[in-house]
Parts: sequence; C-alpha cells; structure tokens
Amino acid sequence: MKNLKSFSALLWMLSLPMFSDKPAAKPVDKPIPVSEYDQESFKKSFFDAARVYGRAGCGDVHLAELTARSSAKTGLPANVIAAEIAVESSCNPLAVSRDGGVGLTQVMPKIWAGKYNNFRDKNLLKQEDSIEVGMEILAENVKTWGLRQGIRHYNGAGENAEQYAAKVMQLAEAK
Repeated sequence: MKNLKSFSALLWMLSLPMFSDKPAAKPVDKPIPVSEYDQESFKKSFFDAARVYGRAGCGDVHLAELTARSSAKTGLPANVIAAEIAVESSCNPLAVSRDGGVGLTQVMPKIWAGKYNNFRDKNLLKQEDSIEVGMEILAENVKTWGLRQGIRHYNGAGENAEQYAAKVMQLAEAK
C-alpha cells in the first residue's frame, strides 16, 4: 500500500507541466564592466612599473599590477613607487632590515604603529599591505614636501637621505 501511494505521488508529479506558460523574461542589458586592464592609465602605470623593475632586476607581473593599483589609489607615479620598492627591499616582500624596516616598502613599525593601530589590521610582510601603508606614507610626504623631498623624508632625515632620494629618482627616471 505504501509503495502504491509513493508510485501515485510520483506519477502525479511527472504529470505536472515542466515549463511555465509565462513567456521568458527578457534579458536585462547591463553594461559590461571595464576591467582595470582595459584602462589606458592602468596600462601605462603597469608598464612604467615593469620597466623600473626590469632595470632593477627584481619584481614580477603581480608586483607590477599592485604597483599600478597603488598609483591609481595614491596618485603617485608608478615608476616612483616601483623605484621606491626596488631600492627599499630589492622587491623582497619578506625583507626585514637591521634598523627595523619591514616588507617591500620597509615601513618602520616602531614609528608608524600609532597611526596604523599597532598593525593589527595590516601585515607588512604581505605585499598588498606593505605597498598600501608605505605608499600612503610616501603620498603624504610628497603632498607636504614635493616629490624629491617627499622621497627624501620617506628615508628619514639622516645624512644618507639625499643620496637615497637621488638613487630612487634615478631608477625611476623621474625629474
């Protein structure tokens, strides 16, 4: 009896119409999102970064992409960001200096901990975080002092700061 009820329920379900009598909804014409790779400014930034990394002998495609994104976000030239990374860490995301600089951009946690919540939300050994924090600091410096002096202040106020700025500017081929 139980099998007969199950069988009749199955027959009843199979007799239901498979398709709706309603006409199919028209597809909505949505604009196709433009990839960042299709934007001329991204392409230019990407290739500017790639050129610098090529001259420095470090970096890769992923790092050039991150650099182009950072350029778009901060307004800093991609060639300057790439030169800063190449000079600071030789493109090594795990670089830790004896002075305490960490990551690609060699941010000094002991100096910047107050501004960045003791780096609870940022891991400076992670490429994205290091570039985000380092280039935010550099962008503030450039806004305050201009490009060359902003780069100089990124390194600090020591006696080698001017040599550092000259090295970054030369690698970036910036004026």
